[in-house]
Amino acid sequence: MKYTQAQLQAIQHIEGPALVLAVPGAGKTTVLMARLAGLIQLGYPARRLLTITFSKNASLDMKKRFSQLFPHLEPPMFMTIHALCFQIIRKFHPQARNLKVLSDKDYKIRNDLFNHAYFKHTHRRASEEKRDQFFQDLGRAKNLRIPLDDYALSKDCKTSFFAEIAKDYDAEKEKLHLIDFDDMLVVALKLLKKESHRKKVEAAFDFIQVDEAQDTSSLQMEIIEKITPNNNLFLVADDDQSIYGFRGANPQDLWAFEKSFSPKKYYLEDNFRSRDEIIEISKSFIKQNNHRYKKNMLGHLGPGAPVRIVQVSHPTDQYDFIRKHLKEGSTAAVLYRTTVSSMGLVHAFSKDAFSIRQKESRFFRHPILYDILNFMALAENPKDQEALFQIYYKMRGYLSKKMMAEVRKSPRNVFLSMASTLDLYDFQKNTIYELKEDFCHLASLSPKNQLLFIFQDLEYKEYLADLHKKSNTSLDQLYAIYSHFVTIASGCKNLVDFQGKLSYLKDTILQAPYNSSLTFSTIHGVKGLEFDQVFILDLIHGEFPSLQSAEDPLLLEEERRLFYVAMTRAKKELYLLAPKWIFSMPTDTSQFLQELEKINR
Repeated sequence: MKYTQAQLQAIQHIEGPALVLAVPGAGKTTVLMARLAGLIQLGYPARRLLTITFSKNASLDMKKRFSQLFPHLEPPMFMTIHALCFQIIRKFHPQARNLKVLSDKDYKIRNDLFNHAYFKHTHRRASEEKRDQFFQDLGRAKNLRIPLDDYALSKDCKTSFFAEIAKDYDAEKEKLHLIDFDDMLVVALKLLKKESHRKKVEAAFDFIQVDEAQDTSSLQMEIIEKITPNNNLFLVADDDQSIYGFRGANPQDLWAFEKSFSPKKYYLEDNFRSRDEIIEISKSFIKQNNHRYKKNMLGHLGPGAPVRIVQVSHPTDQYDFIRKHLKEGSTAAVLYRTTVSSMGLVHAFSKDAFSIRQKESRFFRHPILYDILNFMALAENPKDQEALFQIYYKMRGYLSKKMMAEVRKSPRNVFLSMASTLDLYDFQKNTIYELKEDFCHLASLSPKNQLLFIFQDLEYKEYLADLHKKSNTSLDQLYAIYSHFVTIASGCKNLVDFQGKLSYLKDTILQAPYNSSLTFSTIHGVKGLEFDQVFILDLIHGEFPSLQSAEDPLLLEEERRLFYVAMTRAKKELYLLAPKWIFSMPTDTSQFLQELEKINR
């Protein structure tokens, strides 16, 4: 196999610390494999060479690739940091036999423990969003090694009563001898603080390599550094692709490593993946970040198609554009910032072959959908009190809690009950009777027209505008979510038909194959992959970059790195798509598209 001079220098590094900074498509896995083979050929036992990977799949892929490239050599060790920590716990923890790891299939146990702790301190039931936010906060606090009380006071913490809930959650796990993946790291580090344990683990290896080191958290890096023999630590990273800040990863940890270890640095700047146009616009874009290692990405495949920035009228026009430009025999990926954007895609391509890398159904449990279904249910049955209680403050009319108390007294038509509330002004009664007529009219409409009527005439859009202000969520994003449901409702005859279509789309996602020439994914889901064609969706203000990142320079830099990762997945063609309108409301173009347009001038 032929190697570049830069690759050879990294491959031939033997002893002492090293930091390899590799641009996208630079063949970093090839370098890792070749260096391992070289060490084995120098006489180092394969079992004493450890490569730590970001994911289990990466470990399996590397082991398979090593055996294919060097079939005559014994494969060295490939494992994730969590697998390594689990082995440390099994060997040294006094209660190792009694400990049970909470895996993905144990989500009910985890959620029950959290729900109990959450209710204890808030006296409320947690929404799915609150639960997800808590676990993100907890994982980040542990990976950054920040005490729970301190993290609760930081601006990064988004969970009320975080420290109290986290302490109870951890205490209940401990009683039941349960540990989760973050606990594995915490417990392993605690065990390694005993010198005899640390020395035994260190003695098991001669060299340690870390792949995707930019996505290694402070906690993970401390564990790795503790067990590395003679500072023989070889990190391969690209700080420009550090996109897991929400898990505690920080590219500044690479600078801390450089300061502490004074490693030999190697730069792999040759991109063997993408055409020149993609490389030039990508590297010009990422240079706008201030906190980074300066690298000069160089192309080797020559010129190709220009990068296209495409503004279409409405979100659904993006799907028509994609379908028109897909090339037979090519691999293609449609990428988005959040899974919400996948819903329109799945609906538009439901009869086509595609794979989707996030097989989750959170969209079908979105609060906006619950609101829509409650509006429709109340229209179908004006006696449905529970539906009214969920939406009475989300529509026009200024309906009050006093009215809701009156509704609870009787199983009759909720509008008549509200109108019988004592001491109402005439205008309040008139509003209630007008709403009664509106819901009668709503019941006569098709699902699509129902959703449009709810949005406009019942003024649900005003509720979304208020939600946008209170939650700092992009209004365009909230409108986009609603528009996806309008699209899904198109062609449905009634509520049952609409619910059936939602179930069909949910099953389509869950049953989609893992391998197809057409892939739908969040950008995080395609890290390390490449495709002939890449389409990036919904490039509007507040969606990408997010509203939160616009207020924080470091968060904005991470969002820019995420966009850079998306662009550099493309080998031949890159399309950047943005809708000009959502419903009849104009959108603002993404800040990143504005930056790219300046670069292209």
